[in-house]
Amino acid sequence: MVQVGVIGVLAALLVWQIKPAMPLPKPTYAQTESADLVNENLGVRRYLPTAREYIPPTAFEPVSILAEKVPLSAWIAPWNIAEQQSSLRKYSSISAFWLTLNENGYDVDAKGNWEPWIQATQNLDPEQITKWLSISGDPDYVFKALTDADLENKLIENLTSNVQKWSFDGIDIDFEGLGASNKDVFSIFIKHLAEKFHSIGKRVSVTVEVRLDDPPMDWPSLAQYADEIRPMFYDYHSRNTGYPGPVAPIGWISEKMTIIKKDIPMEKVVPALGNYGYDWQKSTDPLTPDQYHGIGLSFEKAVNLAVEKNQQISRAKGNDPRGYDIGDAPHFSYLDETNNEHHVWFEDKISLTAKANLIAQYLPKSIIFWNVGSLGDTLYWQAEDFNSATIESTTPAEAEKNLDATGTNDASLNTQETNTNENTDNADIPPEQTILPAPTRYPEVN
Repeated sequence: MVQVGVIGVLAALLVWQIKPAMPLPKPTYAQTESADLVNENLGVRRYLPTAREYIPPTAFEPVSILAEKVPLSAWIAPWNIAEQQSSLRKYSSISAFWLTLNENGYDVDAKGNWEPWIQATQNLDPEQITKWLSISGDPDYVFKALTDADLENKLIENLTSNVQKWSFDGIDIDFEGLGASNKDVFSIFIKHLAEKFHSIGKRVSVTVEVRLDDPPMDWPSLAQYADEIRPMFYDYHSRNTGYPGPVAPIGWISEKMTIIKKDIPMEKVVPALGNYGYDWQKSTDPLTPDQYHGIGLSFEKAVNLAVEKNQQISRAKGNDPRGYDIGDAPHFSYLDETNNEHHVWFEDKISLTAKANLIAQYLPKSIIFWNVGSLGDTLYWQAEDFNSATIESTTPAEAEKNLDATGTNDASLNTQETNTNENTDNADIPPEQTILPAPTRYPEVN
């Protein structure tokens, strides 16, 4: 994860203040679209859906009958702590994305000043909200600790002292890009870390990458030692995948959640959703004319961009070339000042709610968001239909009552054939909370 600022100089000057909610510009929404993505004429990885019936986003009704409630959690970063301060009590746990591993493999460095975190959390009830300290690190630096017992011990001691010094309940390990060849030494590290932390009454969480094929780390092994496993359900299309598309197709999530349910106790699983998007620009290099490079952007930045470019936001439905149901994905296209082609895909309250409601049916410990905050967070928390920090889960029969007769997502739980491309790019995007209950239909999870 790489820090990305989104609120500019003004927010920096107001870092210890809560920025008042401001209205977003009102974009126009085009017709709902059917994504006939398997059509060879569109290309294997091109998402150019065709228009279908018009269903405005506001037409969706909230799920009225609850089967279960799943608490919400969030990662909090130094660059958006001010904007999230008013919403922290809505979560069952918050994770301070504050530490990074030093190049020596054992020292840890803070990503920002601790004072905003202290001020924002000092009055939170420790009985109601669990506080985690998250650490990320360059895989080359992490490798040093994994392969040197002395460095590993020093790292564990440094993590212990930081968790105790700043009064956290546990440590969240977010070491990405290590590769499958290091899964065994990583599991051993987590084992040693958990032994230390559990001996002093602290907890251990491990944030793991979700790939198109098998995960690089040994999830069942990690689950033996850690208190939480956090699979990251985002960046199916990322800034480096070379082509635009949904950040997290809902069918991909359902397939992986079914696998996770078989391998890991669900009371330890905390699926992560990324509420952000990407602006992909088509390559201007004649050697790679069909390639795209994405730049991360938040929900409100995507909306502002659509208004600025006078483009309608369309909603795509259908299956992608791998057979995954893409859900209800907002997107638009535009030409920039130099006539370069851009395609923007992002998450909004409808697309993200459908995914959260699907995940809720598996009864995980919680659902965590990377990375809420800024303008959208305040607006969505104030929505009338969302009155607590929970996602509403419904049985298929109950959800059916709220669905349009033409809607169906049943195929998304079928295991699909995937390729071997590894998706390792998990961007540090400061996006917004975009959750409201909305109906979905899937086969019942047993």
